[in-house]
Amino acid sequence: MASKVLEVKNESMETQNYRFLSPDKESVLAKSIDINPPDFRLAPGEAKSVVLRFHQPKESSQENLRLVAYGPHQESKLAIGSGVIIPVQFIAPKPQVNGASVIKTGNGSQFFWHMIVYMLDALALILFIWFTRFRPNRILVKRARHKISFI
Repeated sequence: MASKVLEVKNESMETQNYRFLSPDKESVLAKSIDINPPDFRLAPGEAKSVVLRFHQPKESSQENLRLVAYGPHQESKLAIGSGVIIPVQFIAPKPQVNGASVIKTGNGSQFFWHMIVYMLDALALILFIWFTRFRPNRILVKRARHKISFI
């Protein structure tokens, strides 16, 4: 669990109501965050500390938490006001198994190039053996062996 304290200050000239809103009651954000207090009222110039507690969800997500400020006379569900959007990103941990390791496998083109290199190595080895074992230049030297005398 992680927590963050936000300082909210009313910079307007009249009393404001503040409310935190999440995208949906079934969203990952709504299930993974506790806000204390979620609704509050501030007089002009007054400030309040709000504690956000985050619980680690099982899945990763990125959502926006909204803090909306509206006048004291707008108590209906369609209140018009101003606010701040706070982006929240949850990164779920990857499952780990004790004693296991991940083997990275290459794609097909990597295997292809490895095979080309192995074939070139084999060809170089065959040519080396052929030139050192059979020595075609020795055959040419035998044919050219004859006595030349200058009398």
